[in-house]
Amino acid sequence: MDSQSSTAGPQSRPSLCKICGSDRLKTFGVTATSLEDLTAKGRKKLGLDKVGAQQGYTVVLESDGTIVEDEDYFILLPDNTIFMILDSSQKWTPVDEEIEMDDDVDGVGPVDSGNQPESSNDWKVLARQLKQSFACIITMSESDLQALIDVRSTELAKELGETPKRAEAMQDSLQLAIDNREEQREAKELLKLYKNTPLNGDSEPAKESDQVDCLDPISSEPSSLNKRIINVLNQKSSPEVSLSNVELQKVFNENEKDLQSALKISMEKVKGLQRDCREEFQKRMSKVTCLEQLSKRSRNKRKL
Repeated sequence: MDSQSSTAGPQSRPSLCKICGSDRLKTFGVTATSLEDLTAKGRKKLGLDKVGAQQGYTVVLESDGTIVEDEDYFILLPDNTIFMILDSSQKWTPVDEEIEMDDDVDGVGPVDSGNQPESSNDWKVLARQLKQSFACIITMSESDLQALIDVRSTELAKELGETPKRAEAMQDSLQLAIDNREEQREAKELLKLYKNTPLNGDSEPAKESDQVDCLDPISSEPSSLNKRIINVLNQKSSPEVSLSNVELQKVFNENEKDLQSALKISMEKVKGLQRDCREEFQKRMSKVTCLEQLSKRSRNKRKL
């Protein structure tokens, strides 16, 4: 009996969590043994249990909007992770979105600027995400990573609470992440070229080229994707590599006809694009889970 209770103890140890609402006006500290427990306590603390049904609530990471719906993933997140609880009428937005709409911070343009095809958050917000978990470089967009690289190492070190030398090492890692994504993009393009190359001297035209203009004549609702995401999807090869995890979710959850209307491409390409975005998202989350698991084991070993 004693051995069983001591074995179950670490598994049921409550996690230290922080919760907030979509407006970020108040943050509460709670302990939770599961995602369901966190949701229940969060709704009560934020006063959300007075309206709506329980199944209408979504838990996301406050830092980047990643949806948390898997218990195993929740358990692997570090203590003091900030969660945002949203009802069905609310959605996650970056903490600096309203400021970015009217102001240009450190050369990173407004959120919906047509000149910025990728995400463009304030580098300090990105630095706070990096400080909370270095694994977030996997979920950031290429422009997010570049924004952190372009900052002077002394300023980044101050924001992270690290030495300038350590900040420079982090920026080298961020540059390596961008280089790896470029290599990934080139590999994907070579694979597509290989698949589209006719064999045995056949010169049969690619089927998809005949379908580009075959759009549904029925007008659909305007796409909910912002101009930045639309520009990336239109201008980048293998665009899923450039997008952040939040943007990937928006793309593969978008209505197919709305996405087709916004991009002016065939339905076959729309389905392929959403499939690629979903696969990229799942691959990144698998990497994040592995890193968090290794980090947690390392912390447990240090405690022992």
